Amino acid sequence: MIDEIPIGTVLPYGGSIDYLARYAKGWLPCDGRSLEILHHPRLFAALGRGWGANPQGTTFNLPDLRGVFLRGVSQSSGRDPEATSRVVILPGGNSGDNVGSLQTCQNLQHSHVVSDNIVSDSRYHDNVVLTPRLTDRGSPRDWPHPRSTGPSGGSESRPINASVYWIIWAPDPEPRTPRDVEELDEHQRLIDAMGALPATSSPPA
Repeated sequence: MIDEIPIGTVLPYGGSIDYLARYAKGWLPCDGRSLEILHHPRLFAALGRGWGANPQGTTFNLPDLRGVFLRGVSQSSGRDPEATSRVVILPGGNSGDNVGSLQTCQNLQHSHVVSDNIVSDSRYHDNVVLTPRLTDRGSPRDWPHPRSTGPSGGSESRPINASVYWIIWAPDPEPRTPRDVEELDEHQRLIDAMGALPATSSPPA
């Protein structure tokens, strides 16, 4: 059954990260970590550089979904009116109306009506919006007098929610040919050799 799950599938997970790491082989938390393309060719084939990648083209990023809600890609449906202004989550990732892009919080544009009676002459009592009618020694005149409401609420706009981890199906690659194994081993030997070199040495030719 698990073989039918597409690589790159993201699901909510209500357990602990420690348990995930120990017993749920193939699942990783969506924490934006960087992975070697050579070590995860199938996952890279699914995600590409949509969630971030380094300029050298050797690594790519897992989705970083910590503390965010998910929204379907608009695909020009008009259901995300500001899709073209979406930004990258991590450097090298997607922006605009594409998977992996991020949209910052905002409220729908709206206005507030402020009603006020602030005239000193009883002949002039107007319910006003933002610019009340004031009096100057008994004579009515328009006098700009902006009004504002005091701040209320918290540090964000949000619905009722419960916390979960977002996890991604990212099984380790299974080399299918001797050539695949040879390439992975050679890459690891090169990494080991580079790490063993003195700081003043040059890499082997």
